[in-house]
Amino acid sequence: MRNMIDKVLSKGERLGMDDIEVYCAKNLTTKIRIGSNAVTSAFTIVDEGIGVRVIKDGGLGFAAVSLTSEDELDKVLDDAVTAAKARKLGFSYEFPSLEKSTEVLGTYDSKLVSLPEEDKVGLANRMLESSIAFDPRVVDNAGDVTFIEYETVIANASGQQVSDRGTKLSAALTATAKADGVTGEDAGRRQCRSLNGFNPEAVGREAAESAVERLKARKLEAGTYDLIVDPPTVTEMFYWLLRYANPAYADTYYPTLKNKVGTKILNETVTIYDDPTYPGGYDSASIDDEGVKASRTTIFENGIFKNMIYDSVSAARKCVNGTGNALRTGLWFVINFSLFPGKNYNYEPYPEFSNMVMKLGDWSRDEIIEDTKKGVISQCFHYSRVSQHIRGDFTSILGRWKLYTVENGEVTGTTVKCRLNDNIFRMFQGVDAVGNNPLVDFGVTPTVRVKDANITAF
Repeated sequence: MRNMIDKVLSKGERLGMDDIEVYCAKNLTTKIRIGSNAVTSAFTIVDEGIGVRVIKDGGLGFAAVSLTSEDELDKVLDDAVTAAKARKLGFSYEFPSLEKSTEVLGTYDSKLVSLPEEDKVGLANRMLESSIAFDPRVVDNAGDVTFIEYETVIANASGQQVSDRGTKLSAALTATAKADGVTGEDAGRRQCRSLNGFNPEAVGREAAESAVERLKARKLEAGTYDLIVDPPTVTEMFYWLLRYANPAYADTYYPTLKNKVGTKILNETVTIYDDPTYPGGYDSASIDDEGVKASRTTIFENGIFKNMIYDSVSAARKCVNGTGNALRTGLWFVINFSLFPGKNYNYEPYPEFSNMVMKLGDWSRDEIIEDTKKGVISQCFHYSRVSQHIRGDFTSILGRWKLYTVENGEVTGTTVKCRLNDNIFRMFQGVDAVGNNPLVDFGVTPTVRVKDANITAF
């Protein structure tokens, strides 16, 4: 990768660029697919490419290409220059300085890197077999396990260069149980950075046990319930609000939190950080995708909105300091994600969250349940959306997976699908209990309780 980077930088200098940045990413991804109670396929993909940004005569250009030949290197630079001519910035901008950072712990696992493909298949089989063996009523399983190894290198015309590497593992298994003409379906999931964080038997058992429980699911009457949300779904729930703290979203689409810094938005029990330095966090890294040193940013503190997140472009446009939140995945609400998982060279960097970390409260999960007279426990949201972004009207399907009723401090059973119809501002003001049981997954969050959530039956 470094040899190709040097060639692009040299050509850029000859073409008289005001500045040039080269981002190179290499991903090795192994995916094991499961269907009809069997491993159906296993394949490994190596994806390597380069993204080039140039500044010339007040214009900012970008182009990317998969690395296949030196001819492609010439073309990607020419395309970036053409783009810069067509896109003139109305503000002063320069690429950020590249600074080497202290390694973030728990983001690279040499054991995962050296694991043979047959052993990866073996882990998927163990997950599957654990579900099949749990109960004869489990009749089908489908899912996948994905192993990712990546390396990124970022360099600029000033001779600065930084790099990062990491590993990731994600697993999901959906089990189907049948008995007496009733079908129950549920899932087990896990995302982590190392083999030590993955227990395949636990994921398979979780899927099967939950599917069997759903054979006895009852209909829930419409009404208001205290909504207990377990991680990692807590991360998803809060992200529906936190995305408005992204200036690329706020300026272009919905200004829901625009000019609201200093305003109390959440219950005072809630403090949330974006922390790419969190050990073992799923998106933790020593640098962001512009080579800026990783650092923690407080988004909400005791319910008060403290900061937006910024990459270098959005920060320059606002004349503020960046927060090291550049990510190259494309804006998920505009462009779909890359075909391949791992680090992405196909898109320009945009501001985006890394790890949403929630400050822990004083409640144990059991204490939250025992303190709840009429409630539901949700461990999964489906088809969530905000239907009115300024007002904050929010809806999500509960109960496709893992939804339980709570009566007088006890879990009394599972319930069928229903719909959460509420308002995100009211919900987050209604968070009255924050747990002390963090789960490190695609965020780092504990169990929380939302008072008097509005739930309607299907």
